[in-house]
Amino acid sequence: MRNYLVSDSSWYWIHPIAFFEDAYKEVKSFIQRGLRGYADCDYWSVDDYLNIVISGLIKKLREHVHGCPNEFVYDENLKKTQSVEDGCKDWEEILLVIEESFRLNWYLSNECYFSKHSDYKEGMSYIDFIKDDSEFIEYGMQLFILFYNSLWD
Repeated sequence: MRNYLVSDSSWYWIHPIAFFEDAYKEVKSFIQRGLRGYADCDYWSVDDYLNIVISGLIKKLREHVHGCPNEFVYDENLKKTQSVEDGCKDWEEILLVIEESFRLNWYLSNECYFSKHSDYKEGMSYIDFIKDDSEFIEYGMQLFILFYNSLWD
């Protein structure tokens, strides 16, 4: 919930009814997310909602990893190819790519993307500017799909 009493929120001191309307919407959304996992306001921009939720969940998973999928330690004949510790390190790197690709996708879909990049020059083509980032996002999404059933701890 927003901090309604900071100086940036002086709007609410001038329009107190707006404070109660926004507070009602925030509480309603909080309850809906608790009951069914999403709120009515979330399906207005499902991609934004999923980018935020998935990147957060993957970050928690990466920070508290206790194992890795079998393919990081064994080959298809169940012969050990590397230690579990090395497999977990590889798994953490993949989780980091997935997490960052969802976070970057959120930045791309919002106006804050250009404020994060000082190398954007006036007159540059938007497509040329985001090409590398778009390829990274696509790679992260492919990893997400590939390891979807391994996202557990």
